[in-house]
Amino acid sequence: MTYVRDDLLKDLKNNIIELRMVSGDVIRASLKKQLLPSTYIAEQKDVEEYHNTNPENIAAFNVNGQGGWFTFNISDVEYVQIVDVL
Repeated sequence: MTYVRDDLLKDLKNNIIELRMVSGDVIRASLKKQLLPSTYIAEQKDVEEYHNTNPENIAAFNVNGQGGWFTFNISDVEYVQIVDVL
């Protein structure tokens, strides 16, 4: 299935979503401000610029485990589901 970039970004900004990649990796990610680290405020401009200059990729915060930024190509997404919990 092909996912629309703007829809993925909207979902990430409002929810935690589970992404299953074609590689088999499963990531829970978000761009919801209250879930992001305090350093995100300083990084926000860079993240927005990245999304503007790399239309085939999305950078989101991995809310599992130790967290950190996760960048993925939209064409590598096999399945997306909105989840309610971390």
